[in-house]
Amino acid sequence: MPKSPVTAAIHDPISAILGTRGKVAVMRVLASAANPLQQREVARRTGMALRTVELALDDLLASGIVERVVGGRERLVQVRSAHRLTPSILAVLRAGADHWPALRSELRAAATTPNDPTLLAVAVVGRVATRSERIGDPLDLLLLTADDATAARWVERFASLGDGVAARFGVTLRPIGYGLDAAREMWAARTSAAEQTVRQAERVHGAELLVLLSGG
Repeated sequence: MPKSPVTAAIHDPISAILGTRGKVAVMRVLASAANPLQQREVARRTGMALRTVELALDDLLASGIVERVVGGRERLVQVRSAHRLTPSILAVLRAGADHWPALRSELRAAATTPNDPTLLAVAVVGRVATRSERIGDPLDLLLLTADDATAARWVERFASLGDGVAARFGVTLRPIGYGLDAAREMWAARTSAAEQTVRQAERVHGAELLVLLSGG
């Protein structure tokens, strides 16, 4: 059976690197918990089936990074603080959790420096917006501006960030921009796929795409 493709590599880089999404999810929940948790609670917080969590915990317990805690009839688990790798693993989990917010912050900073009221909207679209991107997928960035000339200028501005973003985050920026009038003309003749893309977009700066395109 062929290996399933790794998805959401930008939002969840630790799983993409380690290839153990279930274990990473369990570790992330345990690392953020103030107290030991029941296995059922771990399953609830991860959104995974209890059996899947149990299988992940079997390996984590065997590795020693997670330990059982006596809790009456409850089966409680927690990260083992004495394990030599615990500080490093927790640091990696924190860095992984901050990966997407940090990238999004850089994009927002680029959109607001300099402050340009003719840049009406910047939004992430496509697979990254729906958290379904695979390793190697670009980050599609849609820019709406007051006119076509401004759109070309801002596309060039974001394209110039590409090398730095690729080096720090491992992703290729793919900006595309339209003046508002041209964008509204295309919106009037939109396909259902185009409408879904706009509705699923994640705003980075400015107004919501749907509001601008609908004339709101």
